[in-house]
Amino acid sequence: MAMVGEHETLVLSVAEAARQLDISLGTAYTLCREGRLPSIRLSTRRLVIPRKSLDLLLEGKMQPV
Repeated sequence: MAMVGEHETLVLSVAEAARQLDISLGTAYTLCREGRLPSIRLSTRRLVIPRKSLDLLLEGKMQPV
């Protein structure tokens, strides 16, 4: 779990999300590209996964596109 001090971060790196989902990094990037894993491109090199979106997806409250 990505923590900063005592607080959870609002976003996860693709690598952190992949570890939590127990999938490969390549699969995580493929799911992001396909829109099946919610992601936000912050710059040309920085792609992040909103923690809340990942939690909702895992709870079945959000359907992948």
